[in-house]
Amino acid sequence: MTVAAASALTPGRRVAGRHAAIVGGSLGGLAAAHALEKTGWSVDVYERSPTELRNKGSGLGFVHVPSWERLTQRPMMRRQQRASRAQGSFYYGDLWGYLYDGLAQNENVKVHLGKTITELQGTVEAPIINKTPYDLVVLVDGGFSALRHHVLGADIKPEYAGYVVWRGGVPASKLSPELQSNLRYLEGVYKSDVLKMAKDNGDDLWTFGTFVATPESDVEKYWNKDKDGQSRHGSSQKNSVVPDWFLSHMKQHFSNVPHLVPLMEQIVQKGELTPHPQYEFGNIDQVHKGRVLLLGDAAHMASPRTAVGAHTAILDALALQEAMAPLLQTSAEAFNDKKKNAQLIDRALRWYSRDGVSHAQQLYARTREVSQEFVPEGKILSPEAIYAEEQQASY
Repeated sequence: MTVAAASALTPGRRVAGRHAAIVGGSLGGLAAAHALEKTGWSVDVYERSPTELRNKGSGLGFVHVPSWERLTQRPMMRRQQRASRAQGSFYYGDLWGYLYDGLAQNENVKVHLGKTITELQGTVEAPIINKTPYDLVVLVDGGFSALRHHVLGADIKPEYAGYVVWRGGVPASKLSPELQSNLRYLEGVYKSDVLKMAKDNGDDLWTFGTFVATPESDVEKYWNKDKDGQSRHGSSQKNSVVPDWFLSHMKQHFSNVPHLVPLMEQIVQKGELTPHPQYEFGNIDQVHKGRVLLLGDAAHMASPRTAVGAHTAILDALALQEAMAPLLQTSAEAFNDKKKNAQLIDRALRWYSRDGVSHAQQLYARTREVSQEFVPEGKILSPEAIYAEEQQASY
């Protein structure tokens, strides 16, 4: 056994000179915290929400449970059994709780709620967050990241994809048994999905999404980019912005699909419906600069139709963990040497970035391919204008 191996670090041992900040405490941010903590880092996570995210968000259609368990090294349970897609789609709040609870008792990770970080002080080589110098800053602050320009410059921004996903949900308890027994995954002219979501508390919900080509000039009518842009493709305005044309649109294009229009009517009356304008991002040539790293939506925004948005963030975190794993084999002499320690971190970041850029570009290409299904060639017509013309013609 060599001296280096004999004095190698263990996952529970911290190293001076390995203190990381993560900006954004959603799924990707907490996943990154798991990855870094297990490779010898102490971590501060800064999340803008003042409260825990256990009771927020919608459903995720795809979750690769073994990947989440590999990252956290603990079983994922749902309703007293190992979680699986067979139980129904996954609730965002439950997944957030799974990641958070795996960190909550860890003295090497601190999650700071109610901390909005919009400035990076110092330099990318020696970043400072909240007046604290860090050896690494991981930006996981969403597709409209306020700090990404430190890595990519100010001119590289997400582009509008040409369509809006209207997402809704209604508790199963508010629907008739007959309606529920006939719901299933559905597709129509404009593409619509219906999924049953199983929350860990025992509640079942029916969730829905429909993809509607929409000019960007219409988006501002029901989506505030400054207010809602930090969240993932989301809107904080909910049912107050359900437009008059929506149900008319559903009846016109999906009346041939059994039970779909009645579900839409129930969602509008008894549930929630929110617009999610789709923006695309990921055609980039780097994911880190100095000691600042992009992860999750800050590096790539995927169409929900790909079903891999959150999954890719988990893959990013696993890749980060793999890149940093060799640091656990650092000899005592090496990690007490600041220069040597810095070289090891920089090598890990370069290793992570190689595949990180490739993954971002591949996901961007797939998202562009998917988007072409929803956006017609030529001018995109306003659903609201079409509805107004139809109403006027009916008089």
